[in-house]
Amino acid sequence: MFINLCLLYKISSQISKNRVINVVATIISVIPLCSCLSEGNYVEEYTLPFILCALYIFIKFIKNEGVKYREVFLCGICLGIIIFIKPNIISTWLAFIPLVILIYLKNKKYKELLKTILIFLGGLLTIIIPVIVYFALNNALSYFVYAFIEFNLKYAGYHDVNFKEACTYFLTTSKISIIIFGIMVANIAFSRCKKQKSIIQIMCLIYYFLTIIIFSIGGRIANYYKIALIPCYIIPITEILEHINNVISKKLKIFLITVISILFLILIKTNLQTQINLVKKQLIPKDNAEIVNCVIENSEAQDNVLVLMNSCGYYNLTNRQYHGKYMYQIPLILIDDNIYNEFIREFEENRPKIIIYPNNYEDFKMNSYLVEDYMKIIEESNPHFLENKQNYESIYEKLSSITQKTKNVAKMLRKIQEMEKNGIYTKILTTPYLVWKLNENE
Repeated sequence: MFINLCLLYKISSQISKNRVINVVATIISVIPLCSCLSEGNYVEEYTLPFILCALYIFIKFIKNEGVKYREVFLCGICLGIIIFIKPNIISTWLAFIPLVILIYLKNKKYKELLKTILIFLGGLLTIIIPVIVYFALNNALSYFVYAFIEFNLKYAGYHDVNFKEACTYFLTTSKISIIIFGIMVANIAFSRCKKQKSIIQIMCLIYYFLTIIIFSIGGRIANYYKIALIPCYIIPITEILEHINNVISKKLKIFLITVISILFLILIKTNLQTQINLVKKQLIPKDNAEIVNCVIENSEAQDNVLVLMNSCGYYNLTNRQYHGKYMYQIPLILIDDNIYNEFIREFEENRPKIIIYPNNYEDFKMNSYLVEDYMKIIEESNPHFLENKQNYESIYEKLSSITQKTKNVAKMLRKIQEMEKNGIYTKILTTPYLVWKLNENE
């Protein structure tokens, strides 16, 4: 967070030389960041310093029509790191690199452009080459290519919503996105009233829309995705504060800055406390305490314990580990049948002593029931179904979609049910969640 604050301040200082404005703009910019953190520890958080660093270099280039070559090299390094952390957060480079090239071409600095490109690529390759060499030396290059390219493409095709729905969410439903867009539009309006033009304002809009489009292509909507929009926020905020600073008296400035700073500091505290309470609610409720106590009482620290789905916090809470590759399975087994089969083989070869299913019992029954079986029952029990199938078409499509997405979860849960029936596992906790214990003779 400290690094992010420093970089936000540095970006603001490229727009305004007023240090008070820079501090206030930085404080204001933190507000949406606090509300985007959700439960925390998302990869988007780790990408933010590199995005802000690159944005600072791009803005500095635009303002001065040039930067030091070591900064160009650093910008390439930042892109290399982002590619390996989360490659769909590269909108900063997609938005600003074409502008940098155009500025060089406009000024007919062809040699400088070529040198800048080579140095930038040098920074990028400084990250990429060691990673590839490492995997090659460890005979894992094919696995890397599969995980980084093939699996990510499959994951990109596994949509929760379609492109239009995702765009609609980010553009019209997400409060943070709407606020950031509103501030950018207000800033452009202020500048037009004063007959001021700035390419940076246009670039902020392009950057904003590119980020939303790239996220929407993935077909997912999540609060923490909006962390990548924070860099769009600092520049228009700084410019708006600069506009206000130029039209009000000194005493009013001091009063407004004081009031704004206090209000926003209160908002930061409130947002952070909300997120802290959310995490506490997830990790320390009575329901979780029952599961944790049950696991601790029925196993030793060295025992093999499996948490189904992706609630990995239980490993920490119980001080237990899964002795296999797939300590979490969602969304891995939903996307790739080969991963599901590998997980099942791993599960059968080294059966966990304890299995935890941290979802409610109704979810378990529904998942293990399979939606496609449910559809068969509907067809068999309703003689008018086939005659009037068009009336049920939307329901059928929705349930079929759910079937495709959850079939491996259902198969996995059915397998555990069968093992329970065969006496391999015994259910030792049924409410509110499910815990099984491996029978001693197995």
